[in-house]
Amino acid sequence: MPQRPFFRDQVFLIPPSLDDWLPTDHPARFVAVWLDELTAAEWVDLGINPQPARTGEKRYAPAALLAIWVYGFMTGIRSTRGLEAACRDQVPFRWLSGNQQPDHNTLARFYRRHRGQLPHLFQRRVQTAVHAGLVDWALQAVDGTKIAANAAGDRMLTAEQLDALAMQVETAIADLDAQATATDPSGPPALPPALREAHALRERVRQASALVAAKDGPTKANVTDPDAYQMKSKGTIVPAYNAQAVVARVPGDADHPDGRLIVAAEVRTRADDHGLLDTLIAQATARTGRPAAVTVADAGYHDGPMLQTCADQGLVVVIPEPRRPGAESPYHGDHFIHDPDTDTLTCPEGKTLAHWGQTTSRAGEVVDRYGARKADCQPCPVKALCAKQAKRSRVVLRPQSHAARRAHREWLATDDAQRHRKQRGGVVENVFGTLKTRHHARHWLLRGHAAVRAEWTLLALAFNLRTLWACAQRDRPRAVPRW
Repeated sequence: MPQRPFFRDQVFLIPPSLDDWLPTDHPARFVAVWLDELTAAEWVDLGINPQPARTGEKRYAPAALLAIWVYGFMTGIRSTRGLEAACRDQVPFRWLSGNQQPDHNTLARFYRRHRGQLPHLFQRRVQTAVHAGLVDWALQAVDGTKIAANAAGDRMLTAEQLDALAMQVETAIADLDAQATATDPSGPPALPPALREAHALRERVRQASALVAAKDGPTKANVTDPDAYQMKSKGTIVPAYNAQAVVARVPGDADHPDGRLIVAAEVRTRADDHGLLDTLIAQATARTGRPAAVTVADAGYHDGPMLQTCADQGLVVVIPEPRRPGAESPYHGDHFIHDPDTDTLTCPEGKTLAHWGQTTSRAGEVVDRYGARKADCQPCPVKALCAKQAKRSRVVLRPQSHAARRAHREWLATDDAQRHRKQRGGVVENVFGTLKTRHHARHWLLRGHAAVRAEWTLLALAFNLRTLWACAQRDRPRAVPRW
């Protein structure tokens, strides 16, 4: 077949416009329109003066720098050098930046200076979706995912190893200080790079040592990122953070599938999810203005005090209960009937267990302790099935959230609860899959809890912008082809 003409050095009679090379329905245009709608007060909330100074070096437009960061996270480009290259090589970035090429240092300074205010942008996007009537209030799902920290696993050290490293660092600092003094007795105007790095390492070692020495602290801490915690991910133990999200459904139509919107995002330094659900629900409600009818989560969020809090606040939650050892036994503690008037328990054999006082569980919950009299328990024909130790009478530990746990267990057995439970994975789990594939969020680029939280917030914002852009395209009139 004939071949089309091909010239890399083609000269244009009239110079082309970048605007002509970017489709009208491109997501970069959606980002630009959204930023153009920010008010002066909202720019101030971000720590940015919308009015440039009259004197001094000219700054890059904040709208251009913010657009580069947001669109970069939407497309999986999250490093400053990657964004710098994109501003040279990719049409959407060149269009967003006004065909300017800010270097990676400029981009890094802007992000570092304003990342703490990113929740304002995230909340605005969520509220935009709410006001547009895009959020399905019937159900929201909560889940977490482990994302590897920007730190090597072999830098996880015990208290003894940290003490040894601290001694080595102090020796190195003394040697470097002596070398610097010998070179210039008056002292340098600034610390040499090697000495500056040694001081930074000493500070990180001190932070890691403080974590290990703290009550209920980890047995190991990471010297590179002291806030990172040892977590299990795909069968291996790695330094990581526990990223949390509350996700609501954005209903589709006959031609478009349902979308997803992240209505709350948080990062935890612990691997478990206990005690988080009510906090995440409160954060989502504050951002959307109203609670969802039902919130579903996996068994990792099951927690007695949290169930009690949700019940007191009238929140409907669906959380599978973890396996209870011995629950199938007719002599399990749940089958002992409580008498509130005498504050006693009655066992299945009709014997009375008196209240022996209170203790505290490892999770910090107050637990009531009930025990049977030896005279009642020892001759009982079913003692071997009931009591764990042959020479002691039966003791039942009942947390103060027992009633809330029991009510939730009964609610889980209903058809409605099971129907809600089956929807959880389809609502929230594919969001994490999208973030890790399309947005390349398989590991954090920054270190420290505050920096990681900002990174997760920007990822959530980028995900929501893609969802809202898809909704905007769904509502656009279809172009009529010209033949």
